Amino acid sequence: MESVQRRKDKAVKGFRGGDKKMGAEVEMCERIYNHLESGKPARTCSMNDEERAMVDGWFLLTTKPVIYADNIKEDDMGKAEDALPHVVKVKEWAATEGSETLVICAKTEEELSMLEPEEQ
Repeated sequence: MESVQRRKDKAVKGFRGGDKKMGAEVEMCERIYNHLESGKPARTCSMNDEERAMVDGWFLLTTKPVIYADNIKEDDMGKAEDALPHVVKVKEWAATEGSETLVICAKTEEELSMLEPEEQ
């Protein structure tokens, strides 16, 4: 939020100095700031392609893509993901942000990483 506020302050100065392009940036800063203030990540803010390109140049952490990893038990391996309530919840959450999910069993992954390369 501080980054967006600083960006807005600079854009306001530029706009007052006669740079008309800064007007769009001021408006976008206000929209993003309000979106962040409501507790939502910047990537979920409604933007057109031009606005998204502008905001991507700000390098905000919450505009970065996210992959949600869902760690399941060994007993749940091989089961349909839709049959696992926790996986369904994580997928629903990720979908609200336009994010992806990865279902893994960290215990099995750890065991595999300890094997000799030939056995892996």
